[in-house]
Amino acid sequence: VTAAVESVKKIIHPEEASYTTVALVIIAVAVLVKLVLGRYVKAQGEKVRSGSLIASGADALFDAILSASVLASAIIFLTTGVSLEAYVGVVIAGIIIAGRNTANPHPAGTPTLIPTASTTSSGTTVPDTPTATATVTVSPLFLPSASASASISTGPTQVGEWTVEILEYSPDVNDILAAADQPVYIEGHKYVGVKLRITNDGADRADPYVDLDRYIIGISNGAYYEHHMETASYMGDEYLSAVPQLYPGETGEGWLYYQVPGDFTPTVMSFQDQRTDPDPPETFILIPTTN
Repeated sequence: VTAAVESVKKIIHPEEASYTTVALVIIAVAVLVKLVLGRYVKAQGEKVRSGSLIASGADALFDAILSASVLASAIIFLTTGVSLEAYVGVVIAGIIIAGRNTANPHPAGTPTLIPTASTTSSGTTVPDTPTATATVTVSPLFLPSASASASISTGPTQVGEWTVEILEYSPDVNDILAAADQPVYIEGHKYVGVKLRITNDGADRADPYVDLDRYIIGISNGAYYEHHMETASYMGDEYLSAVPQLYPGETGEGWLYYQVPGDFTPTVMSFQDQRTDPDPPETFILIPTTN
C-alpha cells in the first residue's frame, strides 16, 4: 500500500530517474537468477508432487517478472527519455496487494462448533493409531467452498500415511522473523505460527516438510481467507524444514510461519499426503486457540 501511494505521488509530481550501469547489471542478474531458481524449484515440486515447492517456484518466477518490468522501464527511459517507473510501481503494488489475499464471498457469521464424537486425552507421544481424534461440524467460513461439506478433526489425525497433530498456535511471531531479517513487509499484516507434530506411518522414509502439503485457513475482514505460502526461506532450528526425513514410526515436531492480515482469526489447516495419490484428498484439522 505504501509503495502504491509513493508511486502515485511520483506520477503527480514527477522526479527525474537516475540509473547506473552497476544497478542495471544487478537487476538483470537478479532476473536471470530468479528465473532459473523458479523453474528449478517448480520442477522439483512437480516431481515430488509438493504444492509448497510448486508455489515457491511460481513465486520466484513472479518476482522475476516484476524485476524484469523494472529493468524494462529503466531501458525505455534511457533510450527514449520516457519515464514509466511510477506507473510500473503502481501496477506492481496493485498485483502484490491483490495476490496476497484470497477471499470467498461467504457472509460473515459466528462459527459454531458441534462435537459429533468424544475426544480422549493424548500423551506427549503420538500413538501408532490416533485415539484422540474427534469430528466437528462448523460454519461455512471455515472451509473452501469446494469442501464445504467436509468434516474437521481435532487431535492426532490420519492424513494419508501421516499422523498429524496441531500442538500450538502463536498469534504473533513478528519478533522471531524480524530477528532473522525477515520483517513483515506488507502494511497491516503480521506473522502467525503453527506448531505441528508429525509421525510417518508409511513404509518408507519421508520428509514431513516436502511430502506433506498444507495451508492455513481463517477469517479476515469477515470473510473466508486462506494462505498457502509460509516463510520457506526461514532456516530456524525450530522450523519444520529443519526436521530430517522420518523413518517409519518416527515422529518430528516443528513450526510453520505464515504472513496474514492483521485481523486474521485462525480456524483450521488443510493437509494432503503427497505420497499416496496424484490428487490426494484434503484433511482439515481444527487449530487450537485460547478462544
